[in-house]
Amino acid sequence: MTTDERMWKAATWSAPFAVQVVIAVTGVAAWLLGTIHGTEDDADRQLVLLLGTAVAVLVSAVVGGVLLTRPDPKQRGIGLAVFASAATVLIGGAGVAITFF
Repeated sequence: MTTDERMWKAATWSAPFAVQVVIAVTGVAAWLLGTIHGTEDDADRQLVLLLGTAVAVLVSAVVGGVLLTRPDPKQRGIGLAVFASAATVLIGGAGVAITFF
């Protein structure tokens, strides 16, 4: 198995788990921001969700970037999965905030 195959295999198998972790980070960040800022109306809820999503995407981008610089193909594959998960959560979080609030 070549290096590229091992990287893509790791990315494929770790993506479902990485998405769940990034969504959990989004939920925790939004909950913390909601307790600090408060959510009296829909505009506040939208802001909290967008900021929570932004925090999760930034943290995921940093983690994914660090993992992509590693020499091990499995770690690079996990980094790629984390980046893809961050993009997925960014699109989903922004879509939910704009659509429902």
